[in-house]
Amino acid sequence: MVKILSRIGDGYGLVLDRRMLSELAWSDGQPVNVEIGPDGKSLILTLAAATDVEEDRADRKARVREAAARISDRQESVLKRLAK
Repeated sequence: MVKILSRIGDGYGLVLDRRMLSELAWSDGQPVNVEIGPDGKSLILTLAAATDVEEDRADRKARVREAAARISDRQESVLKRLAK
């Protein structure tokens, strides 16, 4: 089956029709893992397990905390002046 890549905001997306989602037993709102195939030219889509979603969320939170700490350290004098 051929699908057309469509522009969505600043990115791109694929529209999966109802029949395909029904055959896969996927529904709206389910998290999906997207990986580049071993050939470097294909995508592999699989349903994400709840643990994958939690790990991804925890990773993102950790990266945000690290970035905030770096900014705070780097801009400490500016932040102190703004706080006055």
